[in-house]
Amino acid sequence: MIKRALAMFRTTWIGAGLLLAAALPAQGDWALGRQFLGWGPMTYDLARQRVVLFGGRDGVGGTLGETWEWDGVSWTRRHPATSPGARWTALAYDAAHERVVLFGGSNGSGVFADTWEWDGVNWVQRNPATSPGARSNHALAWDAARQRVVLFGGWNGTTGELGDTWEWDGVNWVQRAPAIRPPSRRDHALAFDAARQRVILFGGTTGPTSLADTWEWDGINWTQRSPATSPDARYGHAMASDPLRQRVVLFGGTSSGSWRADTWEWDGANWVQHGPATTPSERSSHGMTYDAGRQRVVMFGGNEYQQAGVTWEWDGVDWAARSLARPTPRYGHAMAYDAARQQVVLFGGADSSGPGVGDTWEWDGVHWRQRSPTASPAPRYGGKMVYDMARQRVVLFGGLQGFGAPLGDTWEWDGSTWLQRLPIASPSARSGCAMAWDAARQRVVLFGGLDSLGGTLGDTWEWDGTNWWQRSPAASPAARGDSAMAYDLLRQRVVLFGGSSPQNLLADTWEWDGVNWIQRTPATSPFPRYSHALAYDLTRQRVLLFGFQSHQGRNPPPADTWEWDGSNWLQLSPASSPAPRAHTALAYDLVRQRVILFGGIHCVSLTCGDFSDTWTFGDQVPAATQTVGSGCSGTNGPPLLVGGAPFLGNPSFRLDLHSARASSPCVLLLASGTQTLQLGGGCTLYLRGDQVPLPTDTNASGFASVRIMVPSDVSLRGATVYAQGFVVDPMGPFAGLAFSAGLRIVLGD
Repeated sequence: MIKRALAMFRTTWIGAGLLLAAALPAQGDWALGRQFLGWGPMTYDLARQRVVLFGGRDGVGGTLGETWEWDGVSWTRRHPATSPGARWTALAYDAAHERVVLFGGSNGSGVFADTWEWDGVNWVQRNPATSPGARSNHALAWDAARQRVVLFGGWNGTTGELGDTWEWDGVNWVQRAPAIRPPSRRDHALAFDAARQRVILFGGTTGPTSLADTWEWDGINWTQRSPATSPDARYGHAMASDPLRQRVVLFGGTSSGSWRADTWEWDGANWVQHGPATTPSERSSHGMTYDAGRQRVVMFGGNEYQQAGVTWEWDGVDWAARSLARPTPRYGHAMAYDAARQQVVLFGGADSSGPGVGDTWEWDGVHWRQRSPTASPAPRYGGKMVYDMARQRVVLFGGLQGFGAPLGDTWEWDGSTWLQRLPIASPSARSGCAMAWDAARQRVVLFGGLDSLGGTLGDTWEWDGTNWWQRSPAASPAARGDSAMAYDLLRQRVVLFGGSSPQNLLADTWEWDGVNWIQRTPATSPFPRYSHALAYDLTRQRVLLFGFQSHQGRNPPPADTWEWDGSNWLQLSPASSPAPRAHTALAYDLVRQRVILFGGIHCVSLTCGDFSDTWTFGDQVPAATQTVGSGCSGTNGPPLLVGGAPFLGNPSFRLDLHSARASSPCVLLLASGTQTLQLGGGCTLYLRGDQVPLPTDTNASGFASVRIMVPSDVSLRGATVYAQGFVVDPMGPFAGLAFSAGLRIVLGD
């Protein structure tokens, strides 16, 4: 059945996708790559069998307000109609009411005292008669024995740490008054010990002092335990209950000023440290919860860089990385699109580990994958990379190795490994040069850069696959470093813009025709800049410019986007945009018809932050789902059908059916068209045309889900399919069935 649905996605709507492509908007837009970028609190939604993550931090000083779900295979961002504001906060799952509970948190400028519940579709704000005071850095846990969400401690945003205990019963918060309680604290962790029916608290910080104490809550009082062995004092750690193995699992945190990567388990009497063969990197402020469906502890994110974006699972013996990583936050990296292998290739840059890394990554339109070649260039930043279409190789030249002298080596990537080339002649060692592939003349063109003394260069070179040849044009741009170039395929010219000279920043536009440089004089132009990036957008037939750095690196660069049409520069006004940055990289993905941006650095005064985000630019068709009409009631009212994110290349697009009769057969139908056919009993059929059935069963909570892979086929961009759910239900008003409303599914970005 799934194969038939997949075939329908691939074929039935190809024509519709092509028709919609002709009507795409003239204004291009940026879209964030389909990866979760930050970290935040996590809990397991037992009714819907998903790990839920909300909010948190993005790694560059910002707060997030996104809702994500992990189904054991991939993360999917949800788009509820209402949602709490951006914040870092705490979550717990209320099993009695089948809701994820959120309380309070902070967005960096204030603390909150609001209560929200997630029902799998939307966030709903609750208005209890009594409530804990505003706070952040607190902890929540579900007390399964007493059917309450327990809250302890936190920071009130002004005077210090808190030491109060509260319980949420699904309607109201009730403050408890135990005779004995732990000292006030923040950044601690709570988890329920299922075997001993107690909520466990460990660690945290009060003022400058980190804590290493273990406490148990029995619903009436707190009891301090005195284990023989224990994790050292720490804060920002995470804990989760493993009821199958009857253990509470603890990982990481900050101790003595350093992040930790240790794994501990509480057995009710003692803490036992594990030494798994594989372990996640050191981290703090990460999210962790127990996935009951897969019987694993799941961990994501935190203050860590070496394995940014990896989802980990603990099975009681070892850690295993489940989701693909992404490159660490970095700047000064090199990037090019490998057309033969249909991958964007990234190499090197500078990150938190130092001023030069030497890793190789590939982007397939959905995921980053790190490669492990047998040979590799030396770590560097400020090198340049382009794709040699004639020889089907990615070419890398130059850069800075650490704080040392610039490099003058030439390397080629063949999709498996790096090969160093040893030409007879070569440009001198340099960093910050500009490079582009000249398709008309089948050459890699290189211009300028910075020499070993920081001086600017103004020479022009061409690479023919065997040797570098210096050109001697009659006219040439002034010597400069950190300019950018791209090849304009329509006009068959290499375009150069800006850069930095010893005297000032530049805003001039030049074109290389294979013989000479020609300065252009557009009516409008981006203002002077360097460390920006250019790429040719084949779909829009424009050269795209993004990014900027000031001469001293002390002013925040603007997030402006420009296009060169061969005569003039046009500033765009996209609805969304990457944050301001410099030393980023762009590459055009020929198959997915998008310009790809990764990473960069943002500096304000003397404070800088690196990025690890992936953005795409093009004429966007947002992937979307929209309810059509209404359903007809069964045992629990009308079943509710919702969809995930139907973006092209999504390996696990989901259709979820909520509020249906428990433990009943059901079917989700996909169809090529829609109609409104009244069948009686208030039931309406919204499907028309070819149909594909996806049969399944609801669980004990009346929930069902199916997964479909959406092809990575740009001809399907904008194509539409319709879905509807039908549940066997004796209370159903038509033929013993309850109907959901229809669901319109638009494939897109």
